[in-house]
Amino acid sequence: CTDDNPLVLFMDDLQWSDENSSRLLGSIVNDPSIRNFMLIGCYRNEWEEEALNKLDLDPHNVSVTDLPVSVLEVEHVDSLVGMVISID
Repeated sequence: CTDDNPLVLFMDDLQWSDENSSRLLGSIVNDPSIRNFMLIGCYRNEWEEEALNKLDLDPHNVSVTDLPVSVLEVEHVDSLVGMVISID
């Protein structure tokens, strides 16, 4: 990761990650010498504590922003699909 080539890693379902993968992600995110790196992690609300604890984040080195996402209603999905396939 460099100033010219930052890296964003998206990981879905963090609550299902195995111990070694979680430890690796946590060590990367906690390492203050690694710059220009962002981890976007998704997990189910009911598993928040377990998902975050697995990463063992250091609050002195890591900034965490929580962005709750609610369930999409059928109308929203219809609209999104319509935009993607260009239907009015």
